[in-house]
Amino acid sequence: MDSYILTVPRTVHKRVLRIMLEKNDVKEWIIGKETGKNGYEHWQIRLDTSNKQFFEWIKLYIPSAHVEKAERSVRESTYERKEGKFWGSADRPSTLVQRYGRMRKAQEGALRALQRTNDREIVVWYDETGNVGKSWFTGALWERGLAYYVPPTVDTVKGMIQWVASCYMDNGYRPYVIIDIPRSWKWSKELYCAIESIKDGLLYDTRYHSRMINVRGIKILVMTNSYPKLDALSEDRWKIISP
Repeated sequence: MDSYILTVPRTVHKRVLRIMLEKNDVKEWIIGKETGKNGYEHWQIRLDTSNKQFFEWIKLYIPSAHVEKAERSVRESTYERKEGKFWGSADRPSTLVQRYGRMRKAQEGALRALQRTNDREIVVWYDETGNVGKSWFTGALWERGLAYYVPPTVDTVKGMIQWVASCYMDNGYRPYVIIDIPRSWKWSKELYCAIESIKDGLLYDTRYHSRMINVRGIKILVMTNSYPKLDALSEDRWKIISP
């Protein structure tokens, strides 16, 4: 199985791309709809195929395409997802709805609150009862290439910082970070410090070898079922919402 990346002008119809997938025994694929900095509209494609003559097939039937061997397979790369406009072999109806569907009123309110924050502010979405669509909202922002997600299974403050650092180091920039605080966690000075450190921007990951990255300017949304301790917060930093 070989992996390839292709840049194909948008003048090539999607029907031609479907024929390419069918004729070349493509096992996995992802197609991103992109516009370059110079306005070049194109399809950014990554695929895994068993056809050893794939390169020759492309040159014969889609000569306007730029094609080259890829080091990473479809499962190993997120590059084609970066603009949030893509479709692929792993798509399911539920993920497509998150990627392209309309948000509820509460979800739109949370997104507006997040977008309005400055370089210091952190938004806390407090919801004691649940069932307002926080999980769907998280999946939607991730599918659209807008957010990284810190799941509740990341169960230490050090792990939280390292997780976010590795997301940006390995997969590139996204404007939002969503942190899901599990019910079992207690609001502590260490937790506040970790979240504020992520917001401030300089993050490190020491799990394999020391790496540091500056992500200053990202916007953070914390989801929680327990109300934060207000006396432990910097009033100008933490904005609590219940949309």
